[in-house]
Amino acid sequence: MEDFSERFSPAIHGVVEFAKRIPGFSLLAQEDQVTLLKVCIFGLLLL
Repeated sequence: MEDFSERFSPAIHGVVEFAKRIPGFSLLAQEDQVTLLKVCIFGLLLL
């Protein structure tokens, strides 16, 4: 699990930074932002 974290941490950080730049994303409640990121992160990493 530690190896997984080390390899994908930069990619996850990049996805979060990208999401922050989406117009209107920052207007959502923080809990909703986190939920959306959790739901889609695995699929995005596969791409």
